[in-house]
Amino acid sequence: MKHIKFIFTLMLLTLFVAAPAMAQQTSKELKKELKSKASKDIRKEAKAYEKEGWRSVAGSLPLAKQLEQAQMAAIERDEEGLNRYYLGRGKGVGGNYRAAKAVAFNQAKVDLVAAVMADVASTEVNDMTNEDLGEGDVLSTEDMTINSKVVSSFPIKDIITVVEIYRELSRGRYEVEMTVKMEAADAKKRAKIFLNDQRKAAQQK
Repeated sequence: MKHIKFIFTLMLLTLFVAAPAMAQQTSKELKKELKSKASKDIRKEAKAYEKEGWRSVAGSLPLAKQLEQAQMAAIERDEEGLNRYYLGRGKGVGGNYRAAKAVAFNQAKVDLVAAVMADVASTEVNDMTNEDLGEGDVLSTEDMTINSKVVSSFPIKDIITVVEIYRELSRGRYEVEMTVKMEAADAKKRAKIFLNDQRKAAQQK
């Protein structure tokens, strides 16, 4: 009887030890399968871009690889199952490459900040930003148009460029498309600080 109990206990311990390894293996397999499926779609997308004249900057990753990185950043999750990154996308046209890139990068930042602000406002900051400020004044994130002015005052940094591609247009012009990413946890933290500073500024007026 004691021998049977010992064997049963040993079997249970084996299952407990093996379970995390099995779960990890399954997770890796799912990620591999997801990446494989995404790669097929990305190759098609890359070909479509190339047909329209888009190409990567000399010395950078191939166009398809950049699109793949953007796709993986979009689906990557943290330990809590939430998006690990916020992404922003922008396009710009200019008389030279540098000018077009500057416009594209700024638009990408605006897009990223808008995503962060909308997310934070709809979850954790509603109570803080919709407070009655006195005399019927209410500060809401809806009143803050996400534009270049907001982006310049938003404490945003550590932005990583994921996609930077371009094509040449007529009359010597360039069009640049960019995708940038930022760690979601850091972005949310900065958004809370920014909104709190805006609230205090509104109270002082």
